[in-house]
Amino acid sequence: MKYEEYINKLGFTDEELMIISDVNKKCREYFPEELSFARTAYDKGEEGFAEYLSEFSEKSDIPLNTLTLYIYLRLLEDTYKQYEKMGIDKSVFLATMEDFSVVSRLPLYTDEPFGISKEVFLPWLRRNVDCTIYRIGNLEFEIMDALCDMEIDGRSIKEGEKCIAVHIPRKVDFNEELCEDSYRRAREFFKKYYGMENMIFMCWSWLLYPWLCEVLPEKSSIVKFQKKFKIIKLYEDNCGLYSLFEGCLGKDGKAPIEDLPENTSLRRAAKKRLSEGGNLGRGLGIRL
Repeated sequence: MKYEEYINKLGFTDEELMIISDVNKKCREYFPEELSFARTAYDKGEEGFAEYLSEFSEKSDIPLNTLTLYIYLRLLEDTYKQYEKMGIDKSVFLATMEDFSVVSRLPLYTDEPFGISKEVFLPWLRRNVDCTIYRIGNLEFEIMDALCDMEIDGRSIKEGEKCIAVHIPRKVDFNEELCEDSYRRAREFFKKYYGMENMIFMCWSWLLYPWLCEVLPEKSSIVKFQKKFKIIKLYEDNCGLYSLFEGCLGKDGKAPIEDLPENTSLRRAAKKRLSEGGNLGRGLGIRL
């Protein structure tokens, strides 16, 4: 699948596609040499790639965030070739790469240009390009090393051994049946394409922070999601602050507690917890 074939299928709006199209035209007409070097620069690793993007942005006068998004989208041609080589259906490719349209809007919350910000999403989205993360149904799954020794229901895994990390996409539907279907399909997927069996799923997220079960009703989809995991470790790092109040924080990721919105019951509870000196951390959990 070529760039021209998938670009219109990744969830971008018409206005966003116009921005990307203008960058594509400018790069192909005036900076073909720099564009041809993208793959080599990417393969140099995060620092080398970031340096290439910075120099290209300065030379072309294209906003760095927007140029980064565009270059990533061009690199996906190579990624799709790998999907074809492995025999993975293009529907998985398109679902996985919709991440790019979602995260490219986040800088707009802090009055930055549309695209991918260096600090957060430049390294994260390498997973999509490198075929290590896949969107299967409602959830994303990634082969990762276990963060510590873990055991559940008589099955154990040592630190550093391979397991399947679970990532929760933005705006996901936490419908219990849909999530369980994602796990079922993920087991089939990683067995078929990676030969993995009897896998343990690992997730570390603000959604696994036990405090949520104290303030949300038992029927809450978040509570049901969390209850499927055995929580084995907590991180008191206020990770939940950024997720719960995304778009309400400054460029430094901070805001006075009193200025945080209270437009949902969970935000009101979170704001109260913060004002009392509590954290909005995350949990590390495992499940079969």
